[in-house]
Amino acid sequence: MRMRKFGLAGLLLALWACDANAAMPFLRRSTPSPVPPTFPIPLEELPSHRQEVEMVLRHPTVAATGPTESFECRPEQYHFFLDHPDRAVDVWRRMGAKCVSITSQGENQFGWADDLGSEVSWEMVHRSKDMRVWYAHGKVRPGPVMPMVSVEVVVVLYHREISSANDKKTIEHHSEVYLHTDSKTAQLFARLMGTSSTRLAEQGLGQMQFFFSALCWYLDRHPERAQTLLRGLE
Repeated sequence: MRMRKFGLAGLLLALWACDANAAMPFLRRSTPSPVPPTFPIPLEELPSHRQEVEMVLRHPTVAATGPTESFECRPEQYHFFLDHPDRAVDVWRRMGAKCVSITSQGENQFGWADDLGSEVSWEMVHRSKDMRVWYAHGKVRPGPVMPMVSVEVVVVLYHREISSANDKKTIEHHSEVYLHTDSKTAQLFARLMGTSSTRLAEQGLGQMQFFFSALCWYLDRHPERAQTLLRGLE
C-alpha cells in the first residue's frame, strides 16, 4: 500500500487530514449528494455544546457532503479509531506516513494544530451505533496569505455494517460538515470562491474518511503487520 503525505484540504481545515485526491482501489465510492436542509442530529441527546451545535447547523458559512464509501475491515478497529484519532495517527506514523499532530485533551476531546498557526479543539458530542458527531472551535489560517479567523465546525459521520458477498465485514460511511464563522474576511473569501469552497470542503471530508477507511482496510488486509502496528495502543 502506497503511503501518502497528510495535509490540509483548503477551507475545511480537515480535522484528520490526508491526501485523498484519488480513491484507493479498496474503496467503493459514490459521488456526494447535496446537504439536506434539516440534518437529523439528536440535539436533545447532546451532553454538551448543544446550543453551539444548533447554531452552526442553522447558520453555516460553508456546508458540504462527503462521498459514500464502503470498504472491508474489522468493525471493532474502525470504531476504536473513530473514538481515538490520536491513536490512528500513531499507527499511520508507524507505517511511515507523515501526519498532522492530534493530541488527546481528555475523554472524547482532542487538539489539532498546523504550521500556519492554526489551533482547533474538538469534542465528540454524540456517539451511537451508526453516527458520530464532533464539534470543533478555534482559530485557523485558510492559506499562507490569509489572516487568522475564528471558526466553529460540526462534522457528522454516518457509518453502518453492510453484508458482503465473500462474508467479510464491510463498513459503509459518509460524512457531512457545517462550518460557521462571523469573520468578514472568511465570509468574503467564501463568496469569492463561490462553489469552489464547497468543493474544497468535499475534498476535506474525503480526506477525513480516507484517514479511517484506509487504515482499517490495511490492518484487515495485512494481519501479519497488525499486531506490531497496534502494539501498546489498544
